[in-house]
Amino acid sequence: MYVRPRVYNYYSYPRRYYPYGYGAFGLGYFYYDPYTWYPPSYYAGGPGYYGGYGFSDEGELRISVAPRDADVYVDGYFAGRVDQFDGTFQSLKLEAGPHHIQIVAPGFAPLDFDVQIEPGRKITYRGALQPFRP
Repeated sequence: MYVRPRVYNYYSYPRRYYPYGYGAFGLGYFYYDPYTWYPPSYYAGGPGYYGGYGFSDEGELRISVAPRDADVYVDGYFAGRVDQFDGTFQSLKLEAGPHHIQIVAPGFAPLDFDVQIEPGRKITYRGALQPFRP
């Protein structure tokens, strides 16, 4: 009599064969259980992510200005240096709406501009500070 061996699908493999997860020594990958439902997290775009399910009420401003060690002020408050907001993955996160930006460096005339931030959009400002001549 021929007995057909059990064939398991990868996605429906019985849990009893891996009681502690898939990792070495039965520890699992940080005790992650693939058969348990986990609620949406901050990184997965759940309700806590930017105000709810991927929608944001803030935008981003990328500042590419020389010199890179100049100070950036947003609405009169210090926000950081230009070097912190000029990279590919670096930007200044601001609430949607109008903002006044001022860039100041010693020996240079200040650079002022107004920007309208739109929700979920990234705006790039390029410029250079002019040397101060009294």
